[in-house]
Amino acid sequence: WNSNPMNPGFGRILLHNGARSAAWNMDHFEEITQKRNSLNLVCKPLVDGKAADITVNIAVEAVENPDGIELSYESRSTGTWQIAGVCLLDNALPITEEDTGVFYVPHRLGIELPASKGLPSRQEWTTYNSLSMAMCGGVRNGSALLVNWNEVDTKLTVNTSWPDHPLVPGSRMRAISLEMSSPDGSCTIYPLGRGGYTRIAQAYRQIAASKGWLRRWSDKRRDYPAVDQFFGAMNFKPFVFSRVLPGSRYSRDGKEHSHISFTFDEVAQCAEHWRRDLEIDRACVVLAGWINCGYDVRHPDVLPSASECGGDKMLADAAARIKACGYLFGLHDNYQDMYQDAPSWNLKWINKNLRGEPKKGGNWNGGQAWQVCAIQQVKLAERKETNLPRIKELFGPTIYFIDTVFAWGLVTCEDPAHPMTRADDLRWKTQLCLSAKRHFGLFGSEEGREWAVPCADYLEGLFNHRTDSPPGEVIPLFPLVYSDCVQIMTHQGERVGPGDEKKVADLVLFAEMPLPRFGNHLYWTNRSSRVLGPAELWARADGGWGENLCQTDRVIKNTFEVLSPLNMVTAELPLDDHEFISQDRLVQHTRFGSVNIHVAYEKPAKIRDNAVPAYGFIVDSPRFIAFCATRFNGIDYPTPALFTARSLDGKPIAESGKVRIYHGFGDKRIKLFGKEFDVARESIVQVR
Repeated sequence: WNSNPMNPGFGRILLHNGARSAAWNMDHFEEITQKRNSLNLVCKPLVDGKAADITVNIAVEAVENPDGIELSYESRSTGTWQIAGVCLLDNALPITEEDTGVFYVPHRLGIELPASKGLPSRQEWTTYNSLSMAMCGGVRNGSALLVNWNEVDTKLTVNTSWPDHPLVPGSRMRAISLEMSSPDGSCTIYPLGRGGYTRIAQAYRQIAASKGWLRRWSDKRRDYPAVDQFFGAMNFKPFVFSRVLPGSRYSRDGKEHSHISFTFDEVAQCAEHWRRDLEIDRACVVLAGWINCGYDVRHPDVLPSASECGGDKMLADAAARIKACGYLFGLHDNYQDMYQDAPSWNLKWINKNLRGEPKKGGNWNGGQAWQVCAIQQVKLAERKETNLPRIKELFGPTIYFIDTVFAWGLVTCEDPAHPMTRADDLRWKTQLCLSAKRHFGLFGSEEGREWAVPCADYLEGLFNHRTDSPPGEVIPLFPLVYSDCVQIMTHQGERVGPGDEKKVADLVLFAEMPLPRFGNHLYWTNRSSRVLGPAELWARADGGWGENLCQTDRVIKNTFEVLSPLNMVTAELPLDDHEFISQDRLVQHTRFGSVNIHVAYEKPAKIRDNAVPAYGFIVDSPRFIAFCATRFNGIDYPTPALFTARSLDGKPIAESGKVRIYHGFGDKRIKLFGKEFDVARESIVQVR
């Protein structure tokens, strides 16, 4: 690993003086001193051949656990020129196609950038805006490298070029730059030896722990014991009432539109149906659109609840009935967006730019929203008579969702009444999340960054990166670091229903829970159905448990029986490995401790002596086994069969005297450890 082969130098210093800007290449130093484990370098940049009255002190120091090199700088200005930033890495750590080089970037879940692909270009990501973690990694000739930093005002750039240079093997090169827009900063480079992206992520776990981001479920349980109830819970999210105002980009005719999908009583009936008829024993029910005037209007003035759905009394009754099912009860809220039709609308709450102008947010159902400063978000949320404290008194949620907290990048606020840096934004948004947890116990928001892990229990939408991408495209850096700390889910707009075989395969591979797609009102009373496609799996119930269910409920039941116990046995285990088994990346494997999961995408595949259809899978672990296969343990199935087997006495299945077998569809025969069983729906058997 080496520095920029095209331009000798240590890095660059970026300067500004009012409207003027300049860059200084650090190709020499005024002083170099050596201590036992470090070098101290002094640079004094020039502008137009004259001293800029700036001194930058750079330290190069060996670090341990893991072993690496830290590069840090401190700056001081005594004149009109100021530090705009420092590039400690400037087109450095190059990889080429000749050394089979690849960079790994934590954009959302993670992406890879092989040197062998791509046109000459420049790609940029900002920490905690387009980067979910403050790190990146690379591999060349099978040797892995991790780069880590702490400053939120850091931009990562990957430059792709086709150089013709004697120091560059091959003709395609990628190199990284790390630009820190602060007077002081640091990054650390860790050579890791043999390995790939899994090795890089595992090395970063240790660093993430030192940063305070790696807060495991075992740590969260000490303060919030309800986390155990969240493992294996289906995330039902009914949109009860929505309004689209004339100023919304969703109103194509410039008129107001409203839609009631559920009354509060109907939501409670849905929960009772899931508990009674589908025997779903672990779930959370989070209502969106419950607020005054519906989704997504008048935030942050959410009370009283929507009269169109029954009002406060009926919502409180529904909450009690949902919790009586043993489910978590939650509500969807928002303190990032403020609308001008909110009774408490005032520019004092709003984020301002340098000119003192209010900053716009998105244009949603309620029309143009305005960004609330994160400092003010906490104040709005904690208003005793109108927001979180009062919501707790009225409805007693046990889980809460505040929209956009992690989806919106970190921003500054220039209002002199509440000025805020991007680092301040992170701290105040963390405070908002922890405030919700103090009131309700469990908390989630949209998308996800690593700073969200200690203050959230689920990240809704981050898993879309996987479900919306081809099978071999996403590299699971984020799950490899944080799988035992937080649940990673799809967005409310990316639900699982009939025909979503690819989404379910993704969820199985990473042992994550779905947001089911279901109809409006008492949807299961409408018995209409459609002919299933030849590759569809999860809406099937031929010969299985859900023969008398509608197709929507079959998907809910079948996915629950696989994903809920799988999530429960893996939730507190780190994701130890992910690998592409086949060259086309259509067969993949993950491992959580002793839990091994194989999934096939797009076409049938053999997995050892077993065979699976397209989007089939095999889960193998001591206490839980699941498969959708055409051959398993020596039994050939004429059509794909779905089974799960779970030990109920805590012993490994091979030694258990009480194993529950669930049969979803297909041939009713299953063989476990040499014993064959016939199971039509479900059965408790003895294997030992």
